[in-house]
Amino acid sequence: MAMGARTPQSRLRLFAALLVLCVTVGFAAEARGDVRRFALIVGNNRGDADEPLLRYAEEDARRMDELMQRYGNMERRDMELVLGGDSDRVRRKLIDLNDRIRRAASDPKVHTFLFVFYSGHADPRALHLDGTHFDLDELKQLVSGSPANMRVLIVDACYSGALTGVKGARPAPPFPLEIENRLEAEGVAFLSSSAAGELSQESEHLRGSFFSHYLMVGMRGVADVSGDGKVSLLEAFDYARQRTLWATSRTLVGTQHPTFDYDIQGHADVILTDLSLDTARRATLVFRDPGEYLVFAGEHGPLVAEVVTPSPWRRLVLAAGHYVVRLRTPAELRERHVLVEPGAMVTIAPEGMGPIAYLRLAPKGAYSRGRRHGPQASLHYRGETLQDFGGMMLGGVSYAVLLGRLWFRPRLLFGGSDFRVFGSRVRQFELQGDLLLSHGFDLRYLVLLVGAGTGGVMLRQEVSGVEEPANVTTGGFVFSGHLELMAPIASGVYVSVGGEALGVLLPTRGGGGGGGADWRMTPSYRIGIGLGYTL
Repeated sequence: MAMGARTPQSRLRLFAALLVLCVTVGFAAEARGDVRRFALIVGNNRGDADEPLLRYAEEDARRMDELMQRYGNMERRDMELVLGGDSDRVRRKLIDLNDRIRRAASDPKVHTFLFVFYSGHADPRALHLDGTHFDLDELKQLVSGSPANMRVLIVDACYSGALTGVKGARPAPPFPLEIENRLEAEGVAFLSSSAAGELSQESEHLRGSFFSHYLMVGMRGVADVSGDGKVSLLEAFDYARQRTLWATSRTLVGTQHPTFDYDIQGHADVILTDLSLDTARRATLVFRDPGEYLVFAGEHGPLVAEVVTPSPWRRLVLAAGHYVVRLRTPAELRERHVLVEPGAMVTIAPEGMGPIAYLRLAPKGAYSRGRRHGPQASLHYRGETLQDFGGMMLGGVSYAVLLGRLWFRPRLLFGGSDFRVFGSRVRQFELQGDLLLSHGFDLRYLVLLVGAGTGGVMLRQEVSGVEEPANVTTGGFVFSGHLELMAPIASGVYVSVGGEALGVLLPTRGGGGGGGADWRMTPSYRIGIGLGYTL
């Protein structure tokens, strides 16, 4: 989802346009008086019958509708939100909106602005809406031909680069934003979430599409490069382009390149959002230092915004309430709980955030939805079990599956010892398989696991160097309770140290648990260290 794929000619066009204007519609048009702003916002999870049901397209539209109503200086009467439905419904809404714009524009003192946003399925020729198609050329004509002075069309859908004519994509440098005049702009701008031939992607982590999420985060203030409290079209798009490029470069589908096209006249910045609006409900987080921040709604709430800022003092406006803010660094996470009152501004700085272990995120499940899992290797010393079966060193391998705060670990232990007693050589071998169930407790820098396990054990003893060599093989059961402390040493990597209280149930005669054997439960212990990794 990047703006990408620019030929030298298209870069020249963009640079030339930026010298003439830095696209964005002002809330107060100094030269023409009042500005009346209209919006059509469409989200549809259903495309053609053979296309998968989208999870977040309609939610993207709801969030954009709320954002534009609160910070886009729009009145509810001039906004149309369409969730689901077919192409005829969307077409009628757009035509009706153009009729209302025409009536408003009959007053020469009124400057009009049309904002159209779509999230859903598409192909290079048409939008796919609940089994029907809306031709992209027709959509462009309805937007371009609107009587509004300034028109912006944003399409977040697969292959939407056909809208802008960009056929390929490659990373491009950030836009130079040098705005000296804030006079009105007139014309049309098209934004797409991907280049032609590319798939647009949703993110379960973000609970929305990559492009729409970062576009709206930028519009909430993070993209305000100029620091004037207003977010322009180019500022928001450039932030969304860079973040989408970075995020989708790590997906299996591959990098997504948002694209941009325009036909603008005048010296102006097309303003999308004004952060000074909605003072009754607005709260503001100010990120003093550059970094990568995650903002959650409350202790166990959903992710509100992933904020990545390369420069200090970026702002994010949101509804007043309780938030958890995390700062991600290579070595650790830092966290702060904030209660932001309406109209308040809270500064987020690293020294005011408490460090937490990366491992804390796994039991809580707030950072990574679903389960986590990974291997662990360990080294143990076990005390004596039965007479003549002394202590020994054991190596272990296990695989942890984390479901919330519960850890399930199938484990295999193996080891042996070799020693001499009164001139005879004794060799011992042990193989044990068990299943551990643990509960994780977060301790500021550590995770404490408390749990129990059960499994089977096989012991073999070989005695040589005597007149009558003897080999004994026996099997039984083992029961354990354990305490284990884990500490992260890198992202996903942890070390552990722990102890186990054992009960070993073995036959004392008859060998191997055969008929007539007497079974005896022997207490023992095991201590160990480990190294693990969670995916």
